[in-house]
Amino acid sequence: MKIFSDMSVYEAAKERLRFLFDEFEDIYVAVSGGKDSTVALYMTLEIAKERGRPIGIFFLDQEFEWQGTIDIMRKWAKLDGVTPYWLQCPLRMYNSNSALVPYVEIWDEKRHDKWMREKEPYSIQVPFSVNTRFHTTMNSFTDWRQEVTGKKTCLIGGLRAEESFNRYRAVTSGVTYKGLTWGRKNAKTYCFYPFYDWTFRDVWKYINDNGIEYNAVYDEMYKLGVPVNDMRISNLIHEYTTALLYLQEIEPRTYDRLTVVLPGISTRTKFEDDWIPKKLPDVFTSWKEYRDYLVETIVAPEYRDSFKKTWAKQADNEDVYRLHCIECIKSDVTHTVNADRTAILSSKIKRAERKKKNDNQGKAD
Repeated sequence: MKIFSDMSVYEAAKERLRFLFDEFEDIYVAVSGGKDSTVALYMTLEIAKERGRPIGIFFLDQEFEWQGTIDIMRKWAKLDGVTPYWLQCPLRMYNSNSALVPYVEIWDEKRHDKWMREKEPYSIQVPFSVNTRFHTTMNSFTDWRQEVTGKKTCLIGGLRAEESFNRYRAVTSGVTYKGLTWGRKNAKTYCFYPFYDWTFRDVWKYINDNGIEYNAVYDEMYKLGVPVNDMRISNLIHEYTTALLYLQEIEPRTYDRLTVVLPGISTRTKFEDDWIPKKLPDVFTSWKEYRDYLVETIVAPEYRDSFKKTWAKQADNEDVYRLHCIECIKSDVTHTVNADRTAILSSKIKRAERKKKNDNQGKAD
């Protein structure tokens, strides 16, 4: 694989994709309907056409999606040279909007009357894993596909290191394949992120320069003045989503349906500004005291021990305790809402503690 320090990120991504086409017989792209997967899809198609090869696209439909996402996915599924793998199988999703209903079983026939919409006629509707969670299902599907086809298979994703600390670590923490770090290994197959060093400006420049149709939700967000960092197309109940702040204005029909089928949505959108306290409530003397109060009063009893065990591994610091309070209020039973911020804070605090200890040891010597 060629490596040139003076390459643009566009040229570097093309070289990475060419390398993957040389190494793997079967390639498909994981798409979400967002800007990053738009780039991943169309750039992979560029190289696929250059090589005269077809590709697959993998979309794990989490039911609570923007209508704009469904619209663009239906168009992508019909692109020349593309075979769609649209999964609408049962999954257990975390609902960050309700302490009473922290999970929802999507596409479950038992709640058919409360589905957001009907399934696509050509979608895959059977689960690929006993553990019906998002990443487990995606990885299991990749491994299953390689077993069925007998071809060396890889998945291409649009993950970018700029977006979060955890994503940065995912593409810099170790060698995945033949000296490459920008990927990860499943049980039997690989997932690669050839656009990991792109910025959001690079993403939009590529889309604009090539006149590519993208998810219309972005335009509506722009009109509402949504900050660039909050312009994220994820499922509507994702742990990091900001979609509910704008959903009612952008897609009122989607919002109306969501409030009917899922508890906590209406309350969340009405009280978003007051939901997470910006300062410590007067009746508490510290964020730690407030945290300990919250975990005993609003977190469901069956999850309290899990919260406490997770916190015990993190730094002893008021800023970290404040993040724990947010986890309690959001009933973050998966401990992912503040994963990036907690990891960064804990790392900084531990480094400062080590430096202080070393300095004191030096003075003692």
